[in-house]
This record gives sequence, C-alpha cells and structure tokens, in this order.
Amino acid sequence: MHNRKFDEDYFDDNFEVTYSEELPEISLDFDEEEPYESPRRKRQKASPKAVRREPPRNPATDRPPASDLASPLRAPMRAGTKLVEKVVSAVLRIAPVVMSALIILLTLFVVWTEHGSYGELSSISEEQNLTLILYLAVSAVVVLWELCSFFFILGGIWSKTGRGITFFILIYACSYAVSLFSGLIPEGLAVLDGIRGGLMMFSSLYPRLFTPCLIGIITCVFQKISQK
Repeated sequence: MHNRKFDEDYFDDNFEVTYSEELPEISLDFDEEEPYESPRRKRQKASPKAVRREPPRNPATDRPPASDLASPLRAPMRAGTKLVEKVVSAVLRIAPVVMSALIILLTLFVVWTEHGSYGELSSISEEQNLTLILYLAVSAVVVLWELCSFFFILGGIWSKTGRGITFFILIYACSYAVSLFSGLIPEGLAVLDGIRGGLMMFSSLYPRLFTPCLIGIITCVFQKISQK
C-alpha cells in the first residue's frame, strides 16, 4: 500500500520525461560502412616506414623480346634479300647467252685448229681445194646455226622466258650422234673428205659441250619456273 501511494503521488497522469541533450543519430545504412581493417593494417598505413616492396627482377625474363631487338635489322635484311634476288635473276637471264657464246667460240677454235689438215686458206683460190672448201662449208653451217640460236637466246633476256633449252639439248645430241657415224664415210674422194672432215670436227665438240650445255639447260629451267 505504501508503494502504490508513492507512485500515485509522484507519477501522476501528467508525468513527462524530458532530456536536456540530444541523442546521437543511429544510421541504419550498412552499405556505407567502411570495411573492417585489422589493427596491424592500420599501423602499417600510419607508419612512414611501411614501403611497398617490389618483387626482384629477373634479368632473363626482363629482357626485351627478340622481335624488338631484331626490328632495326629488318629493313637492311629486307633490302639485302631483294638485292640477292635481283643478282640471281640477272645471272639466270645472262647465263644462257654466255653459254651459247662460249659454244660458238669453242666451235670456231676447233674449226681453225683443224683446217690445216685440209690445206691452207690460200689454196682455196689458187688450187681450188675442194676438200677444204667443203670442210669450211660444213663448219659454216654449224656456226651459222649457233649464231642464230645465240641471237634467239639473247632476245630472251628482255622477254625473260628462258629461251635456249632446245638449242642446248639439240647441239649436244647432234654432236654425239654425228660422232657415231661420221667415221663410216669413205675416204679418197675430195668431196667426201671435205664433208667427212666437217662432220668429224662437229662430232669432236660433244665432250667440250657438256658443261656449257648443262649450265644453259639448268638456268633456262630456273627462269621458266620463276616466271610461274
């Protein structure tokens, strides 16, 4: 009864509770809260001695790639490659012409060295040496064929078509074939001796013609392949 009396005297219906200070606002927005940091992390941030350490460098892996090192050399290498290609192309075009000219010189050399066996050149007009005349006539046919082929091959330099394969094959094959039957021609007649001498001169060329004909054929083939 005493407590009830006390409550009625001091806490009546008009009793109010007031606060002289404002309470702090409580934020319920949890998305804006800063992430939690450990005390050790905070000390590292506050400490001026805390310096970020970079991993040690490896000289083997830190080197620039080989492509970067070779880039300054690409232009000179490309220019050198083009120069080599031009030189090789020029050699391939000129080689057949040089080989055909060499064949002509070989033929003229053999004709000159063997004509003495059939008489002196002066005997053509003085004695009308028929054997020497026919020998020179057969030799002239061979040389004329070689000269025509030379100019035909020479025209291939500008056309870049690799002319001369047929000539190199035929001249070697014909020289070899003539060597097989030229000795069958009978001797004793001036006409036959002259023809026989000219054919034997031509047949004696085939061992010497092997190298220039082979080089001529190979260079002509490379020219035709390069044009495809």
